[in-house]
Amino acid sequence: MASSGGTRTDLTTEGYVPSEALGRLVDLRDVTSTFPGDSTPARACDRDHRLPYPLGATSEQNLQNARRRWHRAKHTGWHTQLLADGTIRWTSPSRGVYDRKPKRTPPTEDPTRHHPAAHQRHGITAGRPPRGRPVRTRAGGAFGRSWG
Repeated sequence: MASSGGTRTDLTTEGYVPSEALGRLVDLRDVTSTFPGDSTPARACDRDHRLPYPLGATSEQNLQNARRRWHRAKHTGWHTQLLADGTIRWTSPSRGVYDRKPKRTPPTEDPTRHHPAAHQRHGITAGRPPRGRPVRTRAGGAFGRSWG
């Protein structure tokens, strides 16, 4: 992710759970589950540490999106490796090798950056958009949702 100076910002976190910005970056990078042939959207996947925490950091290089089935498979002998070109190599307990080419490269722009023009287009005129999960309300709110 690029900062205003054009250098990548390190989003590594100290704990097990990735920060919101790191999670978004991993979702944008992976698009889908990283298991070859699995098209489960990233938002429906687990954020999986390639090298288990705390042995491996909670960082862009050590996180991947994996459907829960494949995440759990890593506890039965499967393991993954990130190659230099962004390919994720899955190796089975029987030493079968399965490569998943990257869906896209990481964004160069900071996804946490404030975009006033986009906010005005969507009716948000001041400040940042509300944080939290959209929650359905009886009254409906904007687009049938309100932010809680």
